[in-house]
Amino acid sequence: MLCSSFAIGLFTSILTYRLFFHLLRSYPGSTLAKATKFWHSVKLSDLQDQEILEDLRQQYGDIVRIGPNEVVVFRADGVPAVHGPGSKCIKAPWYDMLQKDSSIHATRKPQLHRQRRKIWDQGFGMKALHSYQERVKTHVDNLSTNIGKRLGDSINSTELFLLFGFDVMGDTAFGSSFGMLETNEEDPIFQIMRSGIFIIGRLTPLPWLVTVLSSLPGAAGDFKKLAAFAETSIQNRAKMDGDGDDVMSRLISVARDPSDPSKIDMHFLGGDAMTIIIAGSDTHVLKLRDELEGVDITDNRALQSLSHLNALINETLRLYPPILTAPLRQTPPEGLKISDRYIPGHVTISTPLWSLGRLESSYEHATEFLPERWYASSTLIKDAQGFAPFLSGAHSYLGKQLALIELRFVTARLVTQYDFRFADVEKSRETISNIKDCFTALPGPLRLVFEERQGFVNAA
Repeated sequence: MLCSSFAIGLFTSILTYRLFFHLLRSYPGSTLAKATKFWHSVKLSDLQDQEILEDLRQQYGDIVRIGPNEVVVFRADGVPAVHGPGSKCIKAPWYDMLQKDSSIHATRKPQLHRQRRKIWDQGFGMKALHSYQERVKTHVDNLSTNIGKRLGDSINSTELFLLFGFDVMGDTAFGSSFGMLETNEEDPIFQIMRSGIFIIGRLTPLPWLVTVLSSLPGAAGDFKKLAAFAETSIQNRAKMDGDGDDVMSRLISVARDPSDPSKIDMHFLGGDAMTIIIAGSDTHVLKLRDELEGVDITDNRALQSLSHLNALINETLRLYPPILTAPLRQTPPEGLKISDRYIPGHVTISTPLWSLGRLESSYEHATEFLPERWYASSTLIKDAQGFAPFLSGAHSYLGKQLALIELRFVTARLVTQYDFRFADVEKSRETISNIKDCFTALPGPLRLVFEERQGFVNAA
């Protein structure tokens, strides 16, 4: 009886504080959201957080309270304020559920992050990117060969491009491809990673629950397998001759014991390796083919200068960013000012990129796919501050330039070499309607039929 009375009193006082006395009490949002984050986790059964948050924007406006101590900002000027170079926001407590302070991705300490960032930057400099370009070209050839063997068939291109990305990741990060495009089979670790990110996606609103569940026997099996795979990949890379041009070779060289190079400090390498593993219309086609005519599609510098190719990429990233709802941050102790709005200190905050890309206040005809808006002469962009598919500032995506190289090479090659169409027009809508937010975006199936174009010559 005494315990029951204590529990009732405790929860009543917590609810009273959250609903009526919390510093966020004036911000709009549902009563349930102000009381607990459990509502959010229940809503995430279909892993479409981007749609949940967009509905809240439509209902409550540009800053919405979605938890007892959490707000989302649907304003373009929120991106530089939260993620920009001058922002004092740090990563939110959510990151503590990962490998706390054991990777560049998981650490919440700015100084520690800066130290690791300097090392990582070496793996994405101009010299390294030149080496990666040659490797990407090889995998683009493998992708094209894979498609060429199945001309006229219905191909799940979503899966195919995931295999391509995983092979490139293995090669550029660990110096060895997984070879999945060549075998057309998924590596077992691929399925383990996918099941793991599904769990993270569903439990994102309740990071403490992930910590609790991971402590239960057998509950963290897939995570431990992924960690073991990351460590094995490091050991295999360390045994290779030479320093190499891949990312992990640079991280390993820093982690070696100066007095005994055979000894390697695994504290950060394991977490960093897992970061690498997880990270990772006819009219436009005709216009793009005209632009690519006579261009060396294996030369990134040549592709960089093509206005329509890069406009297509930007417009796709605007509407379908690789991170749909943006990473969580925590406001500094003194709070955060976004234009005329004040967010109290120590509050979890995010800027959902899916919604920001659809703001009429930022883009004319915001929900329409109009690559021409990215032309230098265009007036279709009102406010580009919210366009940050790779984020900005201290935590911007290190592999941005490599990702853009992949996008340019693959797009130019496939558009030049193949004609393609939907295998089923009605089902093609599932690509977007079934897109999952698992920290990174996972599109629904896209089944395409490819046919080779006459006269294609590979310039490689």
